[in-house]
Amino acid sequence: HVVFQGDATADIVQFSVVDGLLQHNLGSRPGFDSNRDLDAATAGEQALLLSEIGSLTFNDTGNNDRISFQGSESFEFAAAALNFSVGDITVSPGVNISTTDGAIDLLAAETILVATAASISTVDGGIALTANQDASTSSANTDYFSLHLDGASISTSGAGPILLEGTGIHSGSNFSAGVGIEGGTTIESTSQAATAGAVSIVGIGADGTQSKHGLISRDAGNSLTSAYGNISVNGVGGFRSDGNGAVYFGIYLAGLDIASTGTGPDAAKISIDGVGGDEVTTCYGVRLASGNVSISSIDGDINIVGRGGEASNTSRQTGVLIEDVAFIRSTGTGSDAANLSINGTVGTATEPQTSALASYGVQLTGASTELSTIDGDITIIGSGGDGGVYRHGVNIDATVSSTGTGSEAGNISVNGQGGTTADGWGAFISGSWSTVDGDINITG
Repeated sequence: HVVFQGDATADIVQFSVVDGLLQHNLGSRPGFDSNRDLDAATAGEQALLLSEIGSLTFNDTGNNDRISFQGSESFEFAAAALNFSVGDITVSPGVNISTTDGAIDLLAAETILVATAASISTVDGGIALTANQDASTSSANTDYFSLHLDGASISTSGAGPILLEGTGIHSGSNFSAGVGIEGGTTIESTSQAATAGAVSIVGIGADGTQSKHGLISRDAGNSLTSAYGNISVNGVGGFRSDGNGAVYFGIYLAGLDIASTGTGPDAAKISIDGVGGDEVTTCYGVRLASGNVSISSIDGDINIVGRGGEASNTSRQTGVLIEDVAFIRSTGTGSDAANLSINGTVGTATEPQTSALASYGVQLTGASTELSTIDGDITIIGSGGDGGVYRHGVNIDATVSSTGTGSEAGNISVNGQGGTTADGWGAFISGSWSTVDGDINITG
């Protein structure tokens, strides 16, 4: 077992693998005989092959050491566990870190970057990446994503779960997020067993001037896929502690393909749950806004839940806003076919809104937006909540269809409730709606 202990001094530590041996850049420090000496307390060079390492731990009491994984050889740790608690972590471009049974647990007091073509993978050990756990913020820190996946690959092929979580660190006027996904990143659970590892992503927005989101995924080519491990995406928008702010989304997807590919009752379920920030305007729980966004499932249910901003006096605090996405589809047939549910609630304002900028429990717009099923049911529920004005339940202008036949054909149900004060409608429906044998029920 190899343990590195950091102190109050901020250090830059670079790990690499050369000829199968774990190396670092501390060879000139007292106690180390070379860059591959892994024991500063024992005389002589204590070098180890990766296959000889039972675990690799780095405890940084100062939470300020900057750690990077570099080099052309892969970090193949097999059954060894990685436990890092440091200031900052970078997995450099092209670097591969993998285990079979060993857990990969990387915690950074500030940020984690998994760069282009870098990968982190496990079979049964599990992966946990946690950035800025103590929710510190600074306008000087220009890392706009605390956990940043930029063209990276994160995967599990067995029972090992994936947990990706970050809290926003940038407090300035530029946009930022707790978790940022871009550049063609792939996140996947590939096991075909019912015990497959689940994938969970949690993003929390920063305390900052404006545009502080929980989770952002942008760019074409990003994907989040699982066959039998459930997929969970959660986000909470940020806030501004020193005044009023605007534009705080719980989840903002402008480029991500989410898919459950398993079949039968154990197929991966997809859950997306977002809460808007605690500010005065434009605080959406969930916003999906691009033709580069799609969600599909064969037999695992799809559930999208959003709640608008939590300030008491707020406008534009929509629960779920879906605009101009490619599609949200249930493609399964028979009794196991995926059901599709969208449930949104306008935020918690109980006072009249600051303007007539409307809020919706659920809003689906765009001629390209497709919501479709074969045998699974589609359920859309939107509530304008309590208080305020111009708080509407459901507004849909999209293509909605059920193509199933016979007794198991998917039904479509819409239930909208306007706000309780004034000028709020329950359901406003347009676009293209069609069914073969399934029912369509709209209540407002």
